[in-house]
Amino acid sequence: GSKPYSTGIVFAERYRVKIPVGFSWRGFWGMLVKVMRECSKVALDHGLRFVIEPRVGETIANSDAMLRLIDEVGMDNFGAVLDVGHLNAAKELIPLSIEKLGDRVFYVHASDNDGRDNYHWSPGRGVVDWDSVFEELRKFNFKGYIAIDVGGGDIRDRLDDEVVQARRFIEDMGARYGLW
Repeated sequence: GSKPYSTGIVFAERYRVKIPVGFSWRGFWGMLVKVMRECSKVALDHGLRFVIEPRVGETIANSDAMLRLIDEVGMDNFGAVLDVGHLNAAKELIPLSIEKLGDRVFYVHASDNDGRDNYHWSPGRGVVDWDSVFEELRKFNFKGYIAIDVGGGDIRDRLDDEVVQARRFIEDMGARYGLW
């Protein structure tokens, strides 16, 4: 079987989507909003936030869809995981994504890539403009967690070094921009 992070997601691969007879987008969306609201209520009852992550190829695939869902769920404890690597591979303008989501970014996944494929390289190894990312996080007084999200077949042989490099990079950037 496939191992987690054995390969990066390659967006140019062929895939097919079949919409079932009788499918209703409005019905599906309404159910998604209802379920996210209910999950947010359960989380709130326990003093927690509830977050989801926009991912390419899924219903909530970008910051615009995430923003729409946040608005329609309408709960202050419902927010976004900002997955920098995923959004970069999806061709999002990451500082603009943060601007749109604002203080609803509750958690960050930090990885980098070449802007084409969903590799999970150490921050600073790819094309992400990390200064702009951290400037925007500071602008919205981000105080959440930043998780190091590195891995994949292309770096498996040096994963430990990648994690150490990523930690240093994130700690340095956070200190430079006054996040901690």
